[in-house]
Amino acid sequence: FLALKEWDPYLSSGVDDDSIDVACNFFSVNDRPLGHGEPIRVKEGQRVLLRILNASATVTPRIAVAGHRFRVVAMDGNAVATPEEVQVLELGPTERLDAFWRSRSRKASGSPDAARLVRWLRHA
Repeated sequence: FLALKEWDPYLSSGVDDDSIDVACNFFSVNDRPLGHGEPIRVKEGQRVLLRILNASATVTPRIAVAGHRFRVVAMDGNAVATPEEVQVLELGPTERLDAFWRSRSRKASGSPDAARLVRWLRHA
């Protein structure tokens, strides 16, 4: 289970327009600062069910693993009618998502640590 949360929000001005959006200085996964938690350790070829909660009221995080795909099987506790494979998981505020992920070879991933690293990408 992964709970994603942002901390220390502030209002941010848009670069190309006059919009204002909420941005945050800090992010956490399971109450640990981003980059300071234990990695998800898996063996090559192992299939893992990720249960993810976006505990944010404002931020839409994206989750990706280089060279891998996720198979989304449930959203907000309800099975999806047709599971789909995606490269990036995107969760709106307070959404929950269940997705299977199968680790691939290190060569296919392009990174020696990709089989044990889940990276939370800041929203665009």
